[in-house]
Amino acid sequence: MKNFKCQGEDNEHIPQEILELGIPFPEAYSEKHSMVKLSKEFNKYKNDYIYFLPFCLTVLPEAFGAKINLGDEKYLPRIKEYAVNSLEEIDDLKDIDFSRGRISQVLDAIEELKKESKYVALKVEGPFTVITSIMDPRIFYKLLRKDKDKALSIIDKVEKGILDYINKAMERGVDIISYGDSSGVESIIGKKLYMDFSGNSTLNIIKGFGSKKYKGLLHLCGLTSLSLYNNEFIDLVPIDYDDGLTYGEGLINIMERGDSTRILGGRCIKSTNKLLKESVAYKVVLKI
Repeated sequence: MKNFKCQGEDNEHIPQEILELGIPFPEAYSEKHSMVKLSKEFNKYKNDYIYFLPFCLTVLPEAFGAKINLGDEKYLPRIKEYAVNSLEEIDDLKDIDFSRGRISQVLDAIEELKKESKYVALKVEGPFTVITSIMDPRIFYKLLRKDKDKALSIIDKVEKGILDYINKAMERGVDIISYGDSSGVESIIGKKLYMDFSGNSTLNIIKGFGSKKYKGLLHLCGLTSLSLYNNEFIDLVPIDYDDGLTYGEGLINIMERGDSTRILGGRCIKSTNKLLKESVAYKVVLKI
């Protein structure tokens, strides 16, 4: 796997056909019933097999204390104010409270969709993507180069929060964790920072997921997979699914076999509504 062509950002821009249905905004980004309705309409619009949540990249940063402008039907939620504004504030970064805020609503929305026997995927960002949304990236990259121990302390804290989020979602019955760390891939941060920090951080997420016995899958973003593969953190092993299935149907086909395949990657999760040229997914096998 030498190259991977990304199919675009993880934020979901709302098509006009869906906007005309009268789903309220910003409630569709913040309230479980509206989230469920928007997820269903996206599923229908894309003729997909999988129901996705959430629709932006700001749920985890907000849960860590960032202030969010929720936007509306035209503008997606975006960061308004960082949670950490100086190196001195890093130690004050709070743990996630899963009983309140939008992160609680997302978990409730998963449960609502599962009650209707839907196949649900939760989009989860990795540590570098989250950290550069809760603090000025310039401060973070300075920290990476000047104070490795301090940098590792915030990475470790965010890793823990991400794994807690994943575990909470799995407890609610989510089928797929769609994981990517677009701000932490080698092509963005360079080989040294990737090998010293980001690669190992993603490896920790993979191992943390793998240590649990939930039925669902962890699906790694293609760019995240590429960085791991090219730096010999992982192998990607082809695994067939039944012919005539979309990629999303194929993922569920693999999941329901009940074998040891629980971590997949090397393809884009945006292909779940597509019939691919080959009925093949890629199993992630750790090399270290």
